Amino acid sequence: MVFGGYIWIGLMWFIASYLASKHYITDYGIVKNINEPSQTIPWFQILDQVEREEKGGVEFTFSYSDMDKSLVRGFNQLKLFVPDSKRKDFEKIVSLKLKNRFEGSEIPDIDLKQIHKD
Repeated sequence: MVFGGYIWIGLMWFIASYLASKHYITDYGIVKNINEPSQTIPWFQILDQVEREEKGGVEFTFSYSDMDKSLVRGFNQLKLFVPDSKRKDFEKIVSLKLKNRFEGSEIPDIDLKQIHKD
């Protein structure tokens, strides 16, 4: 009976630690650590996103700012691997939350010869 109790406790601990190590995507932002809500990255803090194709999925890299740090030291990156089976759903959420902000931020074409003549 005691041995069965230890097995049960060990199994529950393993399941809990596995679920706690996952990243969760919510309407508010990306939850890095479910045990510590202060590690949630709100969508408005994300400054840039990069997608890189990998075997079996895509690795998304999000650059975000820390709210309580200076602009020089306050940038971090979060890398998330998204398997192909969940890619469409993930991209849908990211496009709803971020794409509208990033669409108008392209570098404009500048004719340097025209500027130099003036």
